Amino acid sequence: MLDRIRNANLDELIGLTLEAYGSSRNKELQNNREQFKFKTGIGRTVYANVFGFKTMDYYKDPRLCLEAQLRWKLCQFYVIKDDAPMDLLVGIDYATAFEPSLFGMEYHMEEGMEPTYAGPVIHDEEDLKKAKKPDFYKSGLMPQAHCMYQSLQELAGDRLDVFFTGFARGPWSIATMVCGFNELFIYSMEQPQFVHDLMQHIVDSRMEWETERCRYLGISPEDDSYIWKYVVYRNNANSALFEDEVDGQLFSPDFYHEFIFPYEKQLADFYGGIDYYHSCGMLTGFMEDIAKLPVAGEQHISSCTDYAKTAQTMPDGVTMQISLVPVEDVINADEQHMHRRFREIMENARGRNIDICADALYVGGMDIIDKTAQMARVFREVMETR
Repeated sequence: MLDRIRNANLDELIGLTLEAYGSSRNKELQNNREQFKFKTGIGRTVYANVFGFKTMDYYKDPRLCLEAQLRWKLCQFYVIKDDAPMDLLVGIDYATAFEPSLFGMEYHMEEGMEPTYAGPVIHDEEDLKKAKKPDFYKSGLMPQAHCMYQSLQELAGDRLDVFFTGFARGPWSIATMVCGFNELFIYSMEQPQFVHDLMQHIVDSRMEWETERCRYLGISPEDDSYIWKYVVYRNNANSALFEDEVDGQLFSPDFYHEFIFPYEKQLADFYGGIDYYHSCGMLTGFMEDIAKLPVAGEQHISSCTDYAKTAQTMPDGVTMQISLVPVEDVINADEQHMHRRFREIMENARGRNIDICADALYVGGMDIIDKTAQMARVFREVMETR
């Protein structure tokens, strides 16, 4: 099947995708009500090695971009065989480069790498006073995003669902990008009002940008049925917050409560709740506040966060997305380790629905495809014998 996916042209790829979407297996995945699911998150950089395309071309050539997305969707469905249903979503996102570009930061695209951003642009109060709110049509990567969106719509026609990228990064994440991580901490001690003013500027900017995006798409900010993909494998509603820099190993719950929570809460009120909260940092000490946003769909749990304690804190109905450690639990893991890790997570679930994720996999090629396919098989064995 992999050779067929690799050699198919665009029309054939769309046909295979529609066939997979309508298959009985996909209906089973869509209706899967098991407490535990195993899902994979493999980056563009790995799929570029597997299918032989250039990442620089991916962001410039709409046809290649669309073909690449369909190839990796089919690979996940037919080769890896995890618990993620096939969907018809296609579109473009620019990883962590996108939102900083809206605030005037330079962005970099390098072959074989995810897009990223350059140095800070706000150094003091005067810079903040001169800072402009992002323009949905003109700022940063917006012209390129609009061009790719229109081209992908033309290529896909009415056969696929083309999404327009959303605003993923949370306010603290953006603040650390535009101001600098160390500088922001110094300002929090020496000029706390400056930090509050910066955070408010970011929140106001996101809400204005989102209002125009929703007007452009004919939806509302509260519409959690409009889904878009971020870094290939994460399905997000409009309200998603990616706050990797929120980390209890760096600051206290009191710091979070003063400088971060009030601004996340403004966004939660704007969106009518947060569908998905993501941080690769340690969130254990912040969970009581985060639960008040509230998070209504899925809460990401990194390997730093105590998921047993988190399970006691989050509102009922929230799925916990537990990320495995990429090297220890995936790349270097043998089947014995996989069995042990899956069982450990299941034993500490405390009745919660859990998505166990082998994600943040951005280096490698077929070795990653083979390893995640092995993990999907081991996970099914564990599920059958638990």
